[in-house]
Amino acid sequence: MPHRRAQADIIDSCKYQFTIESFGVSVRIGCNSASGLRKLHDLASSALGGKYKLLDGANAEHTFTHIRKKDGNDDLFKDGKLIAEERIRESVLRQFPSDLRITVAEFAKRKVFVHAGAVSWKGQGIILPANSGLGKSTLTAELIKLGAKYFSDEYAVLDEQGRIHPLPKPLSLVRGVETIKSEFKAEEFGATPAKRPVPVKLVVLTEYKPNVKWKTQILSTGQSVLEIIRSAVPTRRFPEFTLSVLNLVARQATAVKSRRGEAADTAGRIIELIESLDL
Repeated sequence: MPHRRAQADIIDSCKYQFTIESFGVSVRIGCNSASGLRKLHDLASSALGGKYKLLDGANAEHTFTHIRKKDGNDDLFKDGKLIAEERIRESVLRQFPSDLRITVAEFAKRKVFVHAGAVSWKGQGIILPANSGLGKSTLTAELIKLGAKYFSDEYAVLDEQGRIHPLPKPLSLVRGVETIKSEFKAEEFGATPAKRPVPVKLVVLTEYKPNVKWKTQILSTGQSVLEIIRSAVPTRRFPEFTLSVLNLVARQATAVKSRRGEAADTAGRIIELIESLDL
């Protein structure tokens, strides 16, 4: 108990802080260093693709606090709980953006966040639901190289009208022989980040398998919902709203499923597919 009391005192004593709201979720972010807070602000802005606004005052639903230490082994708190202890600063700063996005995704108001790549083609939304490690960022990158507008490589943000909203964070990609992901702005691929929501018209459920042929199976509305809900973030917290939104998306969009080979070839096939739909 004394240890927890000390942690709470540390968080409350941080005089450097700001509060943001993103998709209806308010978050107070603090640090015991002015320069550290500036870094957190830059990371938050990038993590949310600029989709936030600053709020007056310190009251918020959620908090993140970064305690910098002289030896460079820092602590990170979320909602008063220690989530990273005595970690090198670089590691803490890598963890914070992801945890911030997850918090917004889980508690977003009147939005459903789905783990998915998301782009649009001629005003029609394409989402690529998939969990981490299945190649959705790589496929998203190939689609925007072909001229698709970039929404996100991590979350498709869906509203109750069946539209996707932009969350244009930098794409996280592994390049060459590297094992750690690096971040790339959409503009580096000659792409234009989206600014307005568009209706979802194509859902592509796919994962990379070496040496397989692209052979699509068209899914029913029920099959589509069952596939997408596996990647939906707020299912347990807001089950009725989540199901309502996913049912609408499944009714208005064509959903296909196929294993895929290389992302560049698959991206071309996806563009051909949406061009062939009677929109």
